[in-house]
Amino acid sequence: EFRKLNADEIDARIATVKDLIADGYNEGKKASDFNLFSKEQSAKRLNKDLLLVSKTQKIKTLFFKYSDKIQGYCSGNIMIFEIKSNVNPLYINCELHADYIQKQISRIASGITIRYVNIKDFLDINILVPDDQKLQSIIFQQRLNSYKELVIKKNDLENIIEKQKRDFINDLRDKKHNLSQPIGSLQQGLNALKKFFRNNGMLDMVYDESSNITLAQK
Repeated sequence: EFRKLNADEIDARIATVKDLIADGYNEGKKASDFNLFSKEQSAKRLNKDLLLVSKTQKIKTLFFKYSDKIQGYCSGNIMIFEIKSNVNPLYINCELHADYIQKQISRIASGITIRYVNIKDFLDINILVPDDQKLQSIIFQQRLNSYKELVIKKNDLENIIEKQKRDFINDLRDKKHNLSQPIGSLQQGLNALKKFFRNNGMLDMVYDESSNITLAQK
């Protein structure tokens, strides 16, 4: 099933777990979206439209769109599934990230530091799929549009917060600059006054009752 693939195979690309998506809100990728081989690797050939799923408990998924122009492969730590013709693969790709699916995956995952999913156990997961493929497409598109709107709102909010932070810092700098001028003048006056006392042989300490200020010679 797996074979050594030479780096010099023209235009061959490989999908790794890094290419998979953690939220399911994507419209698939072709082999041209993956990286070229940099060295000899073990890989599995992707010869049709397929669903790619990582073997980790916190799954990442991707719908692979087959094209005969560039040959695609995937690394061995990715599970590969063929979707039935009456099911929209984008719907399944998105549905796999639903909470009720994640709970099922948590029950079948094994491992201590990093928990993995066995492909045999993964096939026993129950997925809710409407009978009408057109309805599947509508549901996916609605979810995708809602997700895109949330991303836009999040980016807008982050831009507003960033602008407020910049304005706040600039305002603090202006206030610091304005305060530094009278403080500097006051310090210069005190230094001149202490010098006057020192030069005129006055006491080391003078107390002014009216203003409650003590001037200490250094």
